[in-house]
Amino acid sequence: MDYKLDKIIHYGANAANYKVKINKKYYAIRRQKISDSDANIIKNIDFNNLSNIYNNVNIRLIKFIYVGLVMNKINKDHFLNIYNINLIEEKKYMIPRMDRHEDWYLKNYEEMKTFNYCFDIITELKDGNFFMIRDKLNKKQLYSAIIQIIYALYLMHSNDFYHDDIHEANICFIKTNIKNLNIPTYGYIFTIIDYEGVHSYKFNDSYYNLTVKFNKFWATMQLYKNRIFLYKYIDIFIKKYSFIHLFIFIFSHSI
Repeated sequence: MDYKLDKIIHYGANAANYKVKINKKYYAIRRQKISDSDANIIKNIDFNNLSNIYNNVNIRLIKFIYVGLVMNKINKDHFLNIYNINLIEEKKYMIPRMDRHEDWYLKNYEEMKTFNYCFDIITELKDGNFFMIRDKLNKKQLYSAIIQIIYALYLMHSNDFYHDDIHEANICFIKTNIKNLNIPTYGYIFTIIDYEGVHSYKFNDSYYNLTVKFNKFWATMQLYKNRIFLYKYIDIFIKKYSFIHLFIFIFSHSI
């Protein structure tokens, strides 16, 4: 598969997202440096076999793919379409500006310089993320966005997936002429992305249980101190509290 990285869309601690053109159509690529040991495991994964992917979810990138594929089968509107993957031998590539951040970024940066491989996940291209439009949405559009994301999180929780990193950069949108997806869209369809840090009992994940059980009170206090989409622990809040309580919270604090 031939393509050249084009405009950078977003970058974080572990990966960067780019716009690319493949066969006259635009996609998004999530590129991450990976260790040689992970690369050797990935070479032997059959990505057409969901069970084979599941057996390797201890690698965070493979977890990203597994959760994305499972959730997209359930709902294609609110979860990423993953079209392809590509393992590339490329030592020189580094995430842009990663060397300009805090100490823990720098530690990752120094380690990644020793890695010989990049792993590309090719997905649909969105129009942007929530941060780009949050101050431009009217009240109806904002409530629609919140309910769409609540619904997406409900679907994740119903399948025993806990995102644990809900923030404005991990909520993307496309503009649409579709008027209803069970609720009015008011011109936007919102999608949850970035499944690398998802926790689940399915992954023999003890942190999942500890987070949901013991962080409930602290997470609630954080929500009251921050805007509704500025803190990832909305995920815990929805997991532990009824929708009635959440709607009361939203309608009294979101505008």
